[in-house]
Amino acid sequence: MKRKIDPIDTNDLSDSTLCKLFTLASTLKGNNIDPRLFQNIIGPSTECANEQATMYKNSIWYKSLLNAEKTCLKEDQIKKIHYKFDDGNEMVEEYNVDTRVLLRRAWNMKGKLGGEGKWSVEIGDPIPDATTNADTLDLMESKDQPILLKRNTRINIEWRIRNLPYPIETYSIKAYDEEKLIIIRTSNKKYFKKLAVPELTRLCLPIEQANLQATHKFSTLIITVSI
Repeated sequence: MKRKIDPIDTNDLSDSTLCKLFTLASTLKGNNIDPRLFQNIIGPSTECANEQATMYKNSIWYKSLLNAEKTCLKEDQIKKIHYKFDDGNEMVEEYNVDTRVLLRRAWNMKGKLGGEGKWSVEIGDPIPDATTNADTLDLMESKDQPILLKRNTRINIEWRIRNLPYPIETYSIKAYDEEKLIIIRTSNKKYFKKLAVPELTRLCLPIEQANLQATHKFSTLIITVSI
């Protein structure tokens, strides 16, 4: 009896999907099966995945994902996966069940003295702060200040920086692979920002200028990195 295998969405940039893809390619290669015969499963854009699988399989990040303690919870159309790593750090990923797009990735890094760390968001909207009240509103940033949001789409990584009214020609956006950073400057010296791309850094992938694109509309600067 033949068993149907669901396609792996290669436009999904989440770490769990990459894990599945590299494991599949490695398994096929280990059994002397050409992964190209399974393009309907792993997608035509992954013909070289079997060559890359060994590199990722031996990476610290790949091994830490496999060894992490994992729990999964589904609430309505949101699936949440909690990872607890050997070093005590924690990661939570939230996915839209229908689109399979990563909505949020947050980290809780263990404190230097072993205490509880504070959750920080790598991708997606900030985690709502239940403690916010009228007494703290005066300390919040002005609504006119630039606001940075990062998200994954099905084909790239995207940053949106709101409240930047300057025209597109004002911005200089450059990739620095050695520092693993994208740096934004304005010719009027009104804005400067460094953007880290930990998704590429963890997988030892380069940050290339050719993969950067930028647009500007409605006082929002949109920067995308294609993979």
